[in-house]
Amino acid sequence: MKRDASWLREGSFGLMTHYMIHTAPRRGEKITDWNRMVDGFDVERYADDIAGTGASWTIFLFSQMAYYAAPNERLEALLPGHCARRDLMGELMRAFRARGVRFIGYIPAQMDQQPDPAVREAFGWHLSASKAEFHRRYEPVLAEWGERYGDLLDGWWIDGCYDSRVWRHMPTHDWNNARFHESWFSALRAGNPQRLVAMNPGPHQPLPVHPDEDYSAGEAFELIDPFPLPQGIQRHVLLCMDTTDWRHTVAGEADPPRFPDEALAGFIRRQKAAGGAVTLNLAIYQDSTLSEASMAQIRRVLGRA
Repeated sequence: MKRDASWLREGSFGLMTHYMIHTAPRRGEKITDWNRMVDGFDVERYADDIAGTGASWTIFLFSQMAYYAAPNERLEALLPGHCARRDLMGELMRAFRARGVRFIGYIPAQMDQQPDPAVREAFGWHLSASKAEFHRRYEPVLAEWGERYGDLLDGWWIDGCYDSRVWRHMPTHDWNNARFHESWFSALRAGNPQRLVAMNPGPHQPLPVHPDEDYSAGEAFELIDPFPLPQGIQRHVLLCMDTTDWRHTVAGEADPPRFPDEALAGFIRRQKAAGGAVTLNLAIYQDSTLSEASMAQIRRVLGRA
C-alpha cells in the first residue's frame, strides 16, 4: 500500500544540507570532535533560516560517515562513541514541526563506501554475501529512531542502494525473500506507518529500487527533465545546487550556486508542472550557518519559480 505523498507534490519545495563529521568552517580552525560540533549547532537559527525561505520540507542527515546526530542504544552497543550525546535530530524535528515544515531523515543503506574497517566489522558488513547479518544488526537501529520520533519523522531518504549486493546484485533467492523486505520496510516505518520512503539508486537514475517506495530519490547534478515513473510513485528530484559533491568539506567560503537564476527557475517550473517535487541541497558550514549566496538565490528564484 502506497503512503500519501501528496504533501510533496502540493508543497512549495524542500531544502537539504549535509551536516557531518567532515563539514568545514567558513573561517577558523576545524573542530574535529563530533560532540563539540553537534553541541554548537544552533537549532532555532537553522530552523528559522530554512523555514524563512518558504520551504515545505527539509532533509537532514542522521549520518553519512558513521558519526550519528542522535543517541541510539542499539547503535552504541555496536559502535561505541559514534553517537552524539545530544539528540540533535529530535530537536530539529520539533523545531521544524513548530514552524510547519515536514522532516525527512537521510541515512545510508550500506557500508560499501565506509573507509573505516572497524565500522564495517561492527555492522557485520562482510559476514554474509547477501548482507543478511548487516540487516539483522542495522534494522533495529533504524527502528529505534523510528519509534522514538514517531510522526515527527515524516520520511526517509535512503542513500547508497546501488553499489552493494543488497540492492543491485543480491542473489535471486534473497532478493525475492518477502520476509527480508517486510523486515526492512517495517524497520523504516516503525513508529509511523505513514512514513514515506525513497531509496536512491544513484545520480540520474529515476526508477525506484523497490516497489514499496513512496517517492523517487531523484538524485541529480544537472537540470534534468521530468522522467517517467511507475504508477503510484511520487515524482521528486534532489538537486545539488552549489557544492560539487553535496558537502562543504574545505575551510573557506562555499562554492557559489551552479546554475543561473532563470535556468534554475525554469527547472523547478517544469518539475512542478509534471506533478513533481524539488529539493535543493545547499552548503552548510560547521557552525550551522548556511551559504549566503545560495540562500540569496533561493529567495530570488523561488519567488518566481
